Amino acid sequence: MRQLAGTRTRYRRAHAAPLAELISGHAKSNMSSLQYRLSQAELARRQWEHCLLCEHRCGANRANSERGPCRAGVEARVFRHRVECGEEPELVPSHLFYLSGCDLRCAFCIAEANAFDPSRGRVLTAEFLERAIAWGKTQGARNLQWVGG
Repeated sequence: MRQLAGTRTRYRRAHAAPLAELISGHAKSNMSSLQYRLSQAELARRQWEHCLLCEHRCGANRANSERGPCRAGVEARVFRHRVECGEEPELVPSHLFYLSGCDLRCAFCIAEANAFDPSRGRVLTAEFLERAIAWGKTQGARNLQWVGG
């Protein structure tokens, strides 16, 4: 593991406000579409270089191929995506993307054992995501949800 818990807490405190500002509705309303996309790209880069994406919140620098306790690599992998109507009425239909490589083993997991193998599925690329989202829209999807990995 890359960092001690105290260091991780200091990082969260020091970066919490800027990260929250980048994703808040207030920040979006005061930005052009291009500025908003650039702020989202910056947020993603920060998350990539100091990983807080899963519940381990280990701070691994995935941009430099570091791996944390989840063993996630540089590339995200999708082993399934589908549109389903099993969520709250306000959210359905939802387009679910199942990512491989999750190691949390939650008792309520709907992704099954496929989610535990980090090599399962196809690499998540911009082109794949664009095609998948377009397909989801034709199926009536109102939102995206990420499961696993």
